[in-house]
Amino acid sequence: MNRRKFIGASAAIAALALKDSVLPSHVVAARTEPDFIPMPEIDASGPIDPQAFAPDSTPAADRYLLPTPNRFGGGSLVQALAMRRSTRAFVNRSISTNILSDLLWSTWGINRQDGRRTAPTARNNQNAEVYVALSDGIWLYNAGRNQLERKSRQDIREKTGPAPVILLYAAPDDSDGAMTVGSLYQNAGLYCASAGLGNVVRSSKLGAAQNALQIQDEYKIWVSQSIGWPS
Repeated sequence: MNRRKFIGASAAIAALALKDSVLPSHVVAARTEPDFIPMPEIDASGPIDPQAFAPDSTPAADRYLLPTPNRFGGGSLVQALAMRRSTRAFVNRSISTNILSDLLWSTWGINRQDGRRTAPTARNNQNAEVYVALSDGIWLYNAGRNQLERKSRQDIREKTGPAPVILLYAAPDDSDGAMTVGSLYQNAGLYCASAGLGNVVRSSKLGAAQNALQIQDEYKIWVSQSIGWPS
């Protein structure tokens, strides 16, 4: 085989191999880019958190296992920033458990094998709690188990800010707590923008939530975030 035929045959074989590759075309193409930085691999089984292996004392009727969050979907960050806004009017339409799971993981989920979160905290003390107000009560988001745990059977949504879902952010009553809560509701707001949901953050009308929940003494509910499909 002469040199010209050899080069032609090699190119044909390479093209056939690329056609049958299991990798998406953009991944294959990205290998040729010198500035391409691959995403770190994430164990499909999820991050390791000691809390997930501890005995679960929550009664079965008061806990709900969330679907596995989708950590690879959604639009770009720049698109979410362009769409970010406050929405105060929502249609009467429920939010699926899949979207709720994605929302909560984006807000305060575990994204690394050492149990660290999607939002930063001072000295990684992770001193925050996210509660979810729904029609059947107020639930604590347990990121380690990826589940909701009911802490009250009261429906406080009308008193707090009418919306299908209301997130409540509790943290210590100090500057670190305020910083953490700000990071959490920004995460949630950007996810909402990416998913087409509306949201608004409020620091008022928190009395009903405070009364319904037995929060740690040094903690307080800083803000609520009403979430739903915009009208």
